[in-house]
Amino acid sequence: MKAEPRLTSRAVGENPLEDAAARNGIASRAAGVDASSARGDEPRHNLPHAPTSFVGRRRELDEVRRLLMLARLVTLTGPGGCGKTRLALEAAAGLFRSFPDGIWQVELAELAEPALVPGAVAVAVGASPAPVQQARQTAVDDVVDRVGARQLLLVLDNCEHVIEACAGLAQTLLRACPQVRIVATSRQALGIEGEAVCHVPSLAVPEPARAGYVVHHPKWSNTSMASRSRQVGLDVAALAQHEAIQLFVERARLVRPAFALTAENAPAVLEICRRLDGLPLALELAAARAGELGIAEIAVRLNGHFALLRAGSDGAQRRPRCHHTLSAAMGWSYASLDPQERAVFQRLAVFAGGWTLEAAEAVCGEDQRRIARRTNRGGTGIRRSSFVVRRDEVLEVLSGLVRKSLVVAEAGPDGTMRYRLLETLREYGRGLLAWCYECGEPQLALRLANALARFWDRHTMTHSEETERWTSLCLWWQDASSAGVQAATLASAAHDAAGRGDYTRAVALYEEAVPLRRQLGDVMGYGQLLNRLASIACLRGEYVRARLAYEEVLAQSYALCNNRGIGFALGNLGHVAHCEGDFERAAALHAESLAMLRAGNDTDGRIAWSLANQGRAARHLGDHARAAALFAESLALYEGEGGVRGAAKVRYDQARLALCWGDVAQALALATKSLLTFARLSLNPEIAACLEVIAEAATRGGDAARAARLLGAAAALRQQLGTPLHPCDRADHEVVVTHARAVVGQAAFATTWARGRDMVLDDAVDYALAMPEPVGMPAMAV
Repeated sequence: MKAEPRLTSRAVGENPLEDAAARNGIASRAAGVDASSARGDEPRHNLPHAPTSFVGRRRELDEVRRLLMLARLVTLTGPGGCGKTRLALEAAAGLFRSFPDGIWQVELAELAEPALVPGAVAVAVGASPAPVQQARQTAVDDVVDRVGARQLLLVLDNCEHVIEACAGLAQTLLRACPQVRIVATSRQALGIEGEAVCHVPSLAVPEPARAGYVVHHPKWSNTSMASRSRQVGLDVAALAQHEAIQLFVERARLVRPAFALTAENAPAVLEICRRLDGLPLALELAAARAGELGIAEIAVRLNGHFALLRAGSDGAQRRPRCHHTLSAAMGWSYASLDPQERAVFQRLAVFAGGWTLEAAEAVCGEDQRRIARRTNRGGTGIRRSSFVVRRDEVLEVLSGLVRKSLVVAEAGPDGTMRYRLLETLREYGRGLLAWCYECGEPQLALRLANALARFWDRHTMTHSEETERWTSLCLWWQDASSAGVQAATLASAAHDAAGRGDYTRAVALYEEAVPLRRQLGDVMGYGQLLNRLASIACLRGEYVRARLAYEEVLAQSYALCNNRGIGFALGNLGHVAHCEGDFERAAALHAESLAMLRAGNDTDGRIAWSLANQGRAARHLGDHARAAALFAESLALYEGEGGVRGAAKVRYDQARLALCWGDVAQALALATKSLLTFARLSLNPEIAACLEVIAEAATRGGDAARAARLLGAAAALRQQLGTPLHPCDRADHEVVVTHARAVVGQAAFATTWARGRDMVLDDAVDYALAMPEPVGMPAMAV
């Protein structure tokens, strides 16, 4: 019996001939090129010729080869289109000397039946395939006999749809054939003893903010990339070091040889790579469009990227059918799910960022009362067997989606597990929501669409035109729904209107939902509507109306013994007191609010919100050290749970505090970071506040003209939104205006202010972000 192959470092990368073969692609047996073994004229491999170069993945290549030294079965897992097959073939191509009896790829993507798996393996290793009618065990025995004691490597490619057959065959071969090793590619592990699993991630893509790039507004989908994208020190050379960028550029050159990454097209390339999650298949399909579309046009058209990303005739010939389009790659994974997994996957599409298990249970799970109400309804009710997922079942279903590479699980800074969908998978899931409408499941689709509104405040969802279309469709379909669904739909539409700054429409929609909640006796839902109405009233300076609404919510919460509701209402009343300038009362209410939230073991996000409220009161009361400590604690909690919007608000408060200390550079850095986030999320009231803080930093730094222009832009935005400065901020604001006017002169100040008022919002944001770090601090009365 031959000794088991030793995978030494020389065997995996020091043979110049094999290294050249790995770089240039291996000639296939079908092409008639024999790579003979030392024992005869029999071909030693059937690896296909690589039509394109292999980009990046050095770390993953090393990991696959390292695992093959330790285990006889290595399974590469990951979502469709992540490059598992190409990585497996590239890793195998460097190992010829370790397997004198050959390396054989078994392509399983086109197999329709699990029973055909042994025959496909038999053909690959040179055995005569048994007739289809022959017993499966006989076919397996033929493969075992053919492999025997031979030293060979099998590459079982695309196992997921026949995974049980692959697992059974692999287990038999590993037990009966001591010299065989197997590399498998699958969207989930085979799940057998001795298997080493290597997860294949997407290619690295830089975060837009870290790259100095931000997309300001989601409604720019029909305008030029120049107006959609803004650069803040974009480093093209550094950008070119990321693997996703490299792959896109190299593949684009195949159809446009003169293409190069430049400062002009880099934002569009980055946007493409970011939107496509760095998935190699998606990037290759997008780059193939560079011969017929400009790079900026590709980036813009990714709003419907499943239609855009299709292989041309050449690409289709060299890909399995499941990779002819991005939709097919996603659909292949979706088809393997059971009904409960499909239902949860569809519902997870509402999350734009990550989510916790608690959030998934809230959106995807159902309590017994709701299940009973729906299953007893009859008629056109949702089919229990297909769509009902109990709240206590969500964890198990979610775990199954992680195992099948449809959901990514990552530990947060505090050790809590967070989950996310790749953008391409989320886009596919949202398409399935539309399918719910088309297939006569309005109740399910309405409930899923309504769930979007619950998490906008905590996650990074922007209020886009697409969301507006969804809520409009919900409103149109109200006749098919109950009063509860109508109320939820109106609230979702109102929340979207508020997110876009249309507070008049938002108030009208909320007020239309109020009587429906009363009719249903839904005290909690009614309280949520009051909170929304009060929040808008406070933004508009209608403090009496806001206070009355919050006091009603507080009374309801006391009646229900709802500590969370009590704590939240107290905090909101504290916010109203703060806006009016009653800082002592605000501090007392916020302290009481925090105590109630902590007593109820509330979420980190609520605690962070209450801590930040206390910090604002402490700043206005002159206790800057305490304010700094409270802001730091709040920021840590927000960042720990992924609260992007809350974290940006705290950084804004820290910027205000830095100005109190006279640290203008720190204030500018914090305000700029917050502004980037607020611009990305289209939070216009917060954008106005950031422009004012940066204007104060400009005044203190000796650039009063810039300050005057930013103040004019902020004033115009506030007037457009109908959100005036709160009384608590007016005195500080007037000091800044007075000083800037005194420095530049009355006439020049008026002219510059007017120029600021006439600026387009994204230009005003760019102007603020472009402010240089201040070098001096002229005296200014504070």
